[in-house]
Amino acid sequence: MKPAAPNLPRLNNIVVLRSFAIIAVVLYHCYCPWMSEWNWFECKCRPIYSFILEVMFVGRMPLFVFVSGYLFSHLVIDRGKYTSFLGFVNNKFQRLLIPCLVFTGLMCLCLQENYFEAVVGYGYHLWFLKMLFWCFMTAWLLNRFVKSKLGRIAAFVLSLGLMGFHGITILGLGQYYKYFSFFYGGYLFYAYRESLSFIFKRWFIYFISLTYAGLLLVVLARYICAEETDGMIHGDRIVAFARYLLRPVTIILALILVDLYLKTKDEISIIFTKLNSISYGIYLFHMLILQSLHKYCFSEVAEFANSHYIFTPPMLFILVTGLSVAICTVLKRYSWSKWLIG
Repeated sequence: MKPAAPNLPRLNNIVVLRSFAIIAVVLYHCYCPWMSEWNWFECKCRPIYSFILEVMFVGRMPLFVFVSGYLFSHLVIDRGKYTSFLGFVNNKFQRLLIPCLVFTGLMCLCLQENYFEAVVGYGYHLWFLKMLFWCFMTAWLLNRFVKSKLGRIAAFVLSLGLMGFHGITILGLGQYYKYFSFFYGGYLFYAYRESLSFIFKRWFIYFISLTYAGLLLVVLARYICAEETDGMIHGDRIVAFARYLLRPVTIILALILVDLYLKTKDEISIIFTKLNSISYGIYLFHMLILQSLHKYCFSEVAEFANSHYIFTPPMLFILVTGLSVAICTVLKRYSWSKWLIG
């Protein structure tokens, strides 16, 4: 283990990536009622939204998980953190599970649903925190006991195989199977970033861009040829396979685009710095606000929202993001808020 290096520079790429990831996640949830699998209230499905948000930006959650693994790798390799497993478990329990338990209670109270079922089961958007806890635990053990490059590659290959596993699904484990490969991929990318620097070469940028465009064209062709597009995202095998490939491709493209952006800037925008500092809080609060609006307000404006499907989602995004940012900004002033939003 390397000694701690407190003077290492901030990871500006992570600041920007996390900012974009949280924006993409909130935007996606604001469009969910107009997509076939997310009808929180009765409205007409709009296939164009599914294509844009569930195909073009299918990498939004994998990117979030990748960033977490990348940052974990930086902390343990270059900063010498998390040397004690018990201390690490305690840190992640406070950082992930306590907010999960608290916000699950708030969600259940506001939406009048069963707390125990939400904690043990999927639990709204808070599945992410439970899933991330298991990712951290597994990555810590692999970091401690698997030191060779070959062993880590083997572990990564096994994690890819885990994506098809359908075993225990309670307490976030169902999502852990699907997402751990992205977390460990982030860990490995940071650990071997010098060997992987070829992704920023011009030839590879052309290759990955063409791959992304090609996959989009395949899905678009399926849309054009299909008689019925409702539910196609999850029911068409070719589309499903293209979406699996688009997840890592989107992450690589995001890394490339952020690298190109940072090369043109001496300092990153204060907007990115602000969003990065409260991204965790925005993730926690935005669904509480959004689902409360849907439950208690949309019965009165459902007809308007259905007919104004172009106007309503962006307005929801502005409202929900604005309220989430305001709440997090206020809470950041209090020391006890670190137990909830970091």
